[in-house]
Amino acid sequence: MSSSSDFPIEYIDFHGLNDDASSDGAYKKLALVGASAVSLLCYEKPGEVAETLRTDQRFDFVKRNEIVSGIWALSPAMMDPDNPTKGDSGPLIAWSVRLQLLYLGFRGTYSVEDALTNIDARQATKEDSEI
Repeated sequence: MSSSSDFPIEYIDFHGLNDDASSDGAYKKLALVGASAVSLLCYEKPGEVAETLRTDQRFDFVKRNEIVSGIWALSPAMMDPDNPTKGDSGPLIAWSVRLQLLYLGFRGTYSVEDALTNIDARQATKEDSEI
């Protein structure tokens, strides 16, 4: 990740967390905060992502410093067709005008059980010649 050496940091309040007062350090911290926010928003209902970003207190720092300018769901078709009521959100993309960054966020799993439900240990890989 590269940043501009003239990235403006004088209007950013890190609440005492600004160990590295350089432009590069501030840019990296803000980029990480933005990525974390987008990652958290992946767990919200697809139609409520933008509203949650705007109104939820967890995202005050993101709003105050304009880290995420816009956020969009990539595709509701990414939902599990076997369980459409599960309410899982598809991947999100977000743009930061201030940082000139594009974020891609996608949902992880809630538990190990979620990850293991689609694994079949009896499956074997195919040889390259079979593909």
